[in-house]
Amino acid sequence: MYTKVISAFAVLLVAVFSTTVVSSVDAKPFYKGKRIVFLGNYPAGGANSTEGRIFAAHVARHIPGKPKIIFRDMGGAGGLVATNFLAEAARPNGITVGFFTWNPVAQVLGDPGLRVKYPDLQFVAAAAPPVICYIRKDAAPGGINSPRDFLKAKGFKFGGLRTTSTHDLKGRLSLDLLIGPENYKTVTGYRGFTPIFAAIHQNEVQYHTTSIPGYRRVVEPTMERTGLVKVLYQYETPTADGRYIRNSNLPNLPTWLEVYKMKYGKNAMPSGMRWQTLKFLNTLNSQLFRMVFLPPKAPKAARDALRKAFSSVTKDKKFLAAYKKAIKAVPNVIVGAKGEKIINATLRNVDPKMVGFLKKYVKAGGK
Repeated sequence: MYTKVISAFAVLLVAVFSTTVVSSVDAKPFYKGKRIVFLGNYPAGGANSTEGRIFAAHVARHIPGKPKIIFRDMGGAGGLVATNFLAEAARPNGITVGFFTWNPVAQVLGDPGLRVKYPDLQFVAAAAPPVICYIRKDAAPGGINSPRDFLKAKGFKFGGLRTTSTHDLKGRLSLDLLIGPENYKTVTGYRGFTPIFAAIHQNEVQYHTTSIPGYRRVVEPTMERTGLVKVLYQYETPTADGRYIRNSNLPNLPTWLEVYKMKYGKNAMPSGMRWQTLKFLNTLNSQLFRMVFLPPKAPKAARDALRKAFSSVTKDKKFLAAYKKAIKAVPNVIVGAKGEKIINATLRNVDPKMVGFLKKYVKAGGK
C-alpha cells in the first residue's frame, strides 16, 4: 500500500513538472508576431521625429519576439494631441507606444489642453538630448556673429509652440534674464518645430531653440552652414552640488549661464523667481526630455519587455553608430524605476510660489 502511494505521488510530480516545462517552452514572448506603433507627438521632420525614428529602427531587435515597429507622427497643441490620444483613445494592448517630447509644465499649470496626468501613463524610458539656441544673423543691425552681438539685439521674434509649453517658457525666461522682456516678442502657436524651421527661413521669426537632433538634421545643414543663423548657446545642466555644466555632446558651445556672465561679469549670478524657474526646468529637461510611455492600463508584460529593450539598445553598437552618424552625439537614456521616481518627485513637489509665478507669467504673455 505504502509503495503504491509513493508511486502515484511520483507519477503526479512527473506530470506536473512535465506540464510546467512544456508551458514554459511553449509560452510566446508578448510581442511575438505583433507590430508596434511608435507615436510621435510633433509633425514629421522635427527633432522628436528624427530621434524617435532612430530608436524605432533599432530597438525592435531587443524586444523578445522581435516585432516590427513603425513610427507615426501626430502633431498638434504643442504635443498634447498625441499625449491625450495615447491616454484616451489608444487601445491599452501594448501596441501603441508614445515617443513624446513631454510638457510637464502643462500639468503643473493645469492646462486644460492636457487631459491626462503624466504619472498615470506607464513610463518606459527617456532620452535627454541637449538643447541649443540660435538666431538669424540679420536679426540686428550690423549682424549677429557672436553671443556678444546677440546681447545687444532688439525687436526680434521668438517662435513658440504654446504659452504653457516648456519650450516657450524656457525660451522666454532665458531671454528675459539676458536681454530684457522689452527687447523681443514671442510668436506662439506653431504646430511643431518643422513649421518654425520654415518660419526662420521666411523671416517670420528669428530666434528659436531645438534639441540636438533637430539641430543636426535641419539647423546645422540648412541654416548654420549657409550663414543664415548663428548658434548662440546651450542650456546648462544644474547639478545637485551647485555646478552648471555643458553637455559633453557640445563641448565647445557656451552655456546660457556663460553668456549671461559675458554681459554681467564673470562672478555674476542671476536671481529671482525667473532664474529659479529656469533652473528648475533645465534640471528637469536635462534628465527627462524625450519620453517613452504606454497607455495607463497596458499589460505589465508589454512595459517590462520594452524597458528591457531600451536598456539593451543603449549597448547596441549598430544603434550607437546610427545615432552618432545622424546626430553626432551619444544618447543619454534613463529606463524604468529611476525615471518614474523623477517624474513623481518632480510633479508632486513643485514649489507653490513657482506655480503661482508661472500662472501669472503665462497669463501676462511672459512679460
